[in-house]
Amino acid sequence: MSIDKKEFDVIIWGASGFTGRLVAEYLFQNYNKDELNWAIAGRDIKKLNKVKDQYLDQNISVIIADSFDEVSLLKMTERTKVICTTVGPYAKYGSQLVKSCVKSKTHYCDLAGEAQWIRKMIDIYHETATENQIKIVNSCGFDSVPSDLGVYYIHKNISKKITKKYKIYLNILVIILFSIPILIYLTTNNLNINKKYISPKFDGKQMIMVIQPL
Repeated sequence: MSIDKKEFDVIIWGASGFTGRLVAEYLFQNYNKDELNWAIAGRDIKKLNKVKDQYLDQNISVIIADSFDEVSLLKMTERTKVICTTVGPYAKYGSQLVKSCVKSKTHYCDLAGEAQWIRKMIDIYHETATENQIKIVNSCGFDSVPSDLGVYYIHKNISKKITKKYKIYLNILVIILFSIPILIYLTTNNLNINKKYISPKFDGKQMIMVIQPL
């Protein structure tokens, strides 16, 4: 189906959760149905109807699907031009949704802060998404904005404050600090990554942690 002929402009996936409800409230308060035709979606009809009754109105459509049911996800994504998802952790709940969006030629956005998962989705779906002329946009929210601004600030000011030797020390410290939660996360079974594929490298200027998914 052509993206222009789809039923909805946007579907909020995960609207019964805290963040999803805030997104739904914002759309409801700022756009009428003539400006934006949108719906809320999730797996629990009772929770979605509660959000609808308390914060929205009866004109907002409710769609039921499941993160692990590819058929239900595809039926949902085929109905909309854009999926906005707030359902994480994305490494666990997001992969099938991205796949469905690419297959149904639906634009996708999330607020993921999981860099290893984002890299995996790019590697798997970038070429097909380009061929289908759709956009997959990650990290569109609070989860990523503070770290992006922090990195920008450090990059902008670090050369004014410290010498080359201390830049190297700082890079090593940063990669060690960022490696700790990654290594802890790997001890769970949420990621299909083997520890032998984790290799720290130092190029004379900075320490780089390379993670290769299986």
